[in-house]
Amino acid sequence: MGREATLSRPGVRDWIYAVDVAEAVTLLIEASRPKHRLYNISSGMEWPALQWGEDLATLHPGFICRLAEAGEAATVDLHSPADRAPLSVARLAEEFDWRARFGCADSAADLSAWWTRHRGEN
Repeated sequence: MGREATLSRPGVRDWIYAVDVAEAVTLLIEASRPKHRLYNISSGMEWPALQWGEDLATLHPGFICRLAEAGEAATVDLHSPADRAPLSVARLAEEFDWRARFGCADSAADLSAWWTRHRGEN
């Protein structure tokens, strides 16, 4: 976390934390007879990537997350030139009663705790 994170725009999307993805994928792998061949894995909640970075920065003094200035290259890839509509997670919710556990602030706090525990490992 030694570098500044700069974004080209706030990046509003239905972001999902890796822990939630792992749990949803595990659920689907272990399902004996899923009703569908396709399931969207998403938090179902929209938040700006900028907000997530700012939440993380409050937990790590010295880390900065901000919008790039005019003419400045962003250091964070938002993976598309524009924001998109959220994915429907209705199939996972209805069939498996699954919902992502982590929202914006929760996922930043969990990553911060993980990083703090493991930062000395190589």
